[in-house]
Amino acid sequence: MIQRLFDSPPSEKSALERLGLSQEPSQAAGVLHAILKGVKEGAADELKKLPGGSIALGVVESLLELSGDESGEQTERRLEEILDLGKQSKNGLDALKALAMIVYLRQESLLAHLQTAGLAAEPKQLADFALGAALAASKV
Repeated sequence: MIQRLFDSPPSEKSALERLGLSQEPSQAAGVLHAILKGVKEGAADELKKLPGGSIALGVVESLLELSGDESGEQTERRLEEILDLGKQSKNGLDALKALAMIVYLRQESLLAHLQTAGLAAEPKQLADFALGAALAASKV
């Protein structure tokens, strides 16, 4: 009985699904990688100017490094850990908000980046990603 109080309820959606990436994990991880690469290459300076942006950029760089060497499932677990840790501090929440904002504001250039990378993506997918990151930041 007491142990049940400490067990977290199983999440209905995976971390990738909560970020609007509902494809099969390895495909979703590829799209996540391309989005993060687009953010790093095309919006890093803009991201750093936002509250929490420097932390968000560090998270982007870490996930990029890891996602290149991991399977989709491993990337998903790592993303889940980062989202959980991010929600534990104001700086982490600011970083999630900054990432959501930059993805939302740079949808056009990120969509072009995804298409250049050969990944089928729709504008709705980027809007869903931004909304998912914003929602993750707001669930405290």
